[in-house]
Amino acid sequence: MNEVLHIIKFKIKSALIFNLDFSAKGIIKNLATIFVYALFTYGIYNVTFSIIENILTQYRLGEFLLHRFIAMILFVFFLAVNAGNIVVSLSTLYKSKEVNFFFSTPIKYENIFIIKFLDNFFYSSITLIIVLLSVVAGYANYFKLGIDFYLFALFLIVIPFILIAALFGAIVLLLLIKVASKIGLKISLIILVSFYLISLIVFFNNLNPMSMANEVLANYPYVNFYFGYLDTTLVKVLPNFWVSEALYWYLRSDYEKVFSFTYLILSAAFVLFVLLFSLAKKFYRESYFAFSDLRLTKRENFTSKNFLSLLNISKKNSQISAILRRDFFTFFREPSQLVHAAVMVLLIFIFLISFTGIDLRFLGANPEIQTMIYLIIFLFNCFLISSITLRFVFPLISLEGETFWKLISSPFNLKKLVVTKFLVYTIILLIVSLTINTIIHFVIDTRLILVSTIIIIFVTVTLTAINLGFGGLFANFKEKNPIRISSSQGASTAFLISLVYLGLVIGILFAPIFNYFYSFYFNFHNHTPEIIIPAVVAIVTISIPLIILFIIMALKSVRRDY
Repeated sequence: MNEVLHIIKFKIKSALIFNLDFSAKGIIKNLATIFVYALFTYGIYNVTFSIIENILTQYRLGEFLLHRFIAMILFVFFLAVNAGNIVVSLSTLYKSKEVNFFFSTPIKYENIFIIKFLDNFFYSSITLIIVLLSVVAGYANYFKLGIDFYLFALFLIVIPFILIAALFGAIVLLLLIKVASKIGLKISLIILVSFYLISLIVFFNNLNPMSMANEVLANYPYVNFYFGYLDTTLVKVLPNFWVSEALYWYLRSDYEKVFSFTYLILSAAFVLFVLLFSLAKKFYRESYFAFSDLRLTKRENFTSKNFLSLLNISKKNSQISAILRRDFFTFFREPSQLVHAAVMVLLIFIFLISFTGIDLRFLGANPEIQTMIYLIIFLFNCFLISSITLRFVFPLISLEGETFWKLISSPFNLKKLVVTKFLVYTIILLIVSLTINTIIHFVIDTRLILVSTIIIIFVTVTLTAINLGFGGLFANFKEKNPIRISSSQGASTAFLISLVYLGLVIGILFAPIFNYFYSFYFNFHNHTPEIIIPAVVAIVTISIPLIILFIIMALKSVRRDY
């Protein structure tokens, strides 16, 4: 274990040295990043405070329902972190040059695994911890909790909960590689995705927020009682339930129950860590060498001419053809890219399943609740698109690699390179976002399909431009791992800027959407989507300059001196 601590110590030193850039350009970047983080955390804090205030003060749903909503959100969050960690660990534990170096040293294989796991956990979880701390701050300020709650929430709730999700993801990855070496990677992935989808469906069948809300509100005004008898046995064994229960009983000052649920969280983290270490000791070396033989696709025959062959390039637009074919083959030859794409598809299914059965036109005939639920669903759609653009668009320029100087010194049209990448990914993302948007509105309210389609088109294009622009500004041509690129400081800045933009969009939409549902409820003559058109115009007016600005940023970034 001493060698683990020794390597981690020097990793921390190297990370600090690498990120300390005292040049004018570096200082400006760091100050801009700090400003964006501060703005983002303040926004998350305000949103959390407002949501809790609305649930408890305006809608008077009670603290029990509030914490069951928290449990539901934490479950989706747990799955997202868990699935994302599988993909990140796949890259860092099996495709890293550093791992290749460690394998040539006398360091034990299980220690190599733990070193890379911890490196991966702290490298990719900082933003998540900041987000959850902002939520904790909003929660604590509303209930007037002291500094002791912040320490309790950070070290005994937030970090252990994220660690449980990450540990479980790493365990699943080890077992996935082990099973895939026997039955094939494609079948193993199908089994894995099916497992997550079934888990999601079973969870929402056991914790239906709408039916639970109806049962609790049937006891109105006594909604602050504890309705634990409504919880099923399955829900009670999940970490997200332990977190919500620990928070609930902390407010009730029942510290015996707080201790019991906190003990469960910490025990689960410890047991999973021991299990992961044992599995790594037994399977990591074997799985590392087995991974190199795993393939998702058949080997390509590059001597034959087909639609995507590099030999079948027309003279007209030959540069564009070469770019498209190269990117296509690069993507589909990289298992981590395909696995991450499968994870994104899984998250989309999670999103679509989670709101099935909601019809906002008849949801309690309450315009406030209708508006809140609609905007949350719309925001989740935008958030998914933002996550996809961060993962697949932000690394595009960096992935040109150290040979990028060849493009700069050649007659290759760099503007065409950037514009082609932008257009291709914009088209793909538009197909995804419009499909999700259409399904959503067929379920909740078909009247809003047209206006929402216009909004989602401009939101998608803007998010793509933001990530391409920042991807060029923070380009790292020495990093070949797209996952680490999309987890870098520049990627976090792009993600936070995207969230600020989405917050602005939601702010613009709030009043018109509320007026729409309000007029619909009272059967006014103007209960048509036309009342939302001014908001659509405002969003389009804001989005177009941002799209132009970030495309110009991307174009200028590839022309700078290297």
